[in-house]
Amino acid sequence: VSTPKFHGLATWMAGRSRSQTFITLQHEGFHQFAWHFLGHELPAWMNEGLAQYFEDAIIIGQRMMIGLANTRRIEIVRDAIKHRRTIGFSTLLNLNAQQWGELLNRDPDGSALLYAQSWSLTFFLIHGDDGKYQQALGKYLQLVSDGHDSVAAFRLTFGSEDLSPMERRWHSFAQAHQPDAINTAAA
Repeated sequence: VSTPKFHGLATWMAGRSRSQTFITLQHEGFHQFAWHFLGHELPAWMNEGLAQYFEDAIIIGQRMMIGLANTRRIEIVRDAIKHRRTIGFSTLLNLNAQQWGELLNRDPDGSALLYAQSWSLTFFLIHGDDGKYQQALGKYLQLVSDGHDSVAAFRLTFGSEDLSPMERRWHSFAQAHQPDAINTAAA
């Protein structure tokens, strides 16, 4: 909920577990954070990828454990790579919010891949190659929040006009990606 005088987050609990409620609040809470602190132009793939990243976090006492690897999403991405159904980087990076919504409405079955691949790429940029891309990711987020084109900002911050080497590195990461012990136990 966002009005000139109030910003808040609400969900219902009836028929939902405590963990389902936290998942919703963490996901939607990230969107609210992004809107206020990263701007209104955060690319859809990054907005949803980061929202899922925080959705997967687990709160233990006063601590939030982030960087957990979601079993279901890993399997969706691996299957898409195996069957050559992944969404090309330039297509994914260029999707605006309206196009994202149209894809979800047009292809409900493909929406799971759209979300899973966005999460996987985001996870890779945070944790891949021992955190090698974290600094560039921060620069990318700054550029897009300043209104720069998503693909141009990606190419600038990750150092290449050709996105295929980065896409290949992500493929390798995604194929080798393993769920963490917490997600394995929960599954």
